[in-house]
Amino acid sequence: MRQVMGRGARAAGLNRVLEFAEVEPAAAAVRSFVREGDLLLLKASRAARFERIADMLKARGQRN
Repeated sequence: MRQVMGRGARAAGLNRVLEFAEVEPAAAAVRSFVREGDLLLLKASRAARFERIADMLKARGQRN
């Protein structure tokens, strides 16, 4: 499914599309470019439990 969504996003003109099968690499990638004050929209299926990305990012912010 992520590959289909990624192809669709690119076809629609989005030039920075990242696809991940697992939460940990996704969270690491987001950490590499997100800055204080940024607003993120994380979208995924509930089955994928990608809300864990938000939990990981929040935990990182509390440590700083």
